[in-house]
Amino acid sequence: MLEFTRQKLSENRKIAKQLAPFRRHFFRYYCRWATWYYYGKNWKTPIDPFNIIYIDPTKVNEIQNKKNYFKGDYISEVLDGGWDSDTNLLNEYDLYTSIRRHFEQGASWKETKFYDRVVSNIREQPDWNKWGCSSIEDFHQRLNDIDDLYTEIETHGFKTQKQVVKDKESDPIYHGWRSLPIELYEVAVVIDRNGQYALFEGRHRLTIAQCLNLNKIPVRIKARHIKWQQYREDVINDKNQFPHPDLQFSE
Repeated sequence: MLEFTRQKLSENRKIAKQLAPFRRHFFRYYCRWATWYYYGKNWKTPIDPFNIIYIDPTKVNEIQNKKNYFKGDYISEVLDGGWDSDTNLLNEYDLYTSIRRHFEQGASWKETKFYDRVVSNIREQPDWNKWGCSSIEDFHQRLNDIDDLYTEIETHGFKTQKQVVKDKESDPIYHGWRSLPIELYEVAVVIDRNGQYALFEGRHRLTIAQCLNLNKIPVRIKARHIKWQQYREDVINDKNQFPHPDLQFSE
C-alpha cells in the first residue's frame, strides 16, 4: 500500500510538471487581465504585474504587513487607505538581523536569534513544518542553502530569475519547479504614498544584496498607494527627468 501511494504521488508530480507550461500561460493571462480590470483601465501610466525595475536595495528598510489589504500575491494593485503605514522595520525582524550578523560579522547561525526561534519551534511543536523543514537537520540544510545563495550572488551577481533559468542555474533556496510566470519569483516591493519602498516578498535576496553593498537589484511592484499613482499620472508627460525608478516611462 505504501509503495502504491508513493508511485501515485510520483505520477502526480510528473503530470503537474508536464502541465506547468500551460498553467504559467494561463496565470500570465489572468494576472494581466485582473491587474487591468481592477486597476490598470483607470490610469494612463502602465501598471504591469510582470514589469521589472531596478532599485537601490538600501532604500528598502521596512517590510509590509499583508493582512487582508491585497488581492493575493501576484496581481499589481493601486490601493487607497492607510495600508502603507502598516509596516515594520526590517531591523526589528530576526531573520533580517540574523542574516546580516552571519554574513557581515561572521557569527555562526547558532549564535543568531533566528536560529534560536526556529529550533525552539521545532522542539516545542511536533507538527511544525516550514520551508520544507520539519526537523533540526532539515533546518540546518536550509541554512546551508542560504549560505549557497549568498555565494551564488557574490560570485555571479544578482540576476533576474529569467536570467537564472536561461543560464540553467539552480536556485539554492527554491527546489521546486517553477509553475508560475518567472517574473513572479522576483523580489517584490510595494510603494507608499511618498514613493518609498517596503518589502513584500524576497527577504533572503534583499538582505543578501544589502550585505554585499549592491547598488541595484531587479524587483517587481506588487502595489502602489493611490496617491503615488496619481503623482505618476501628473508627471508622465513632464519632459523633466525623474530619478525614481518607477517614474521611468517608455516612449
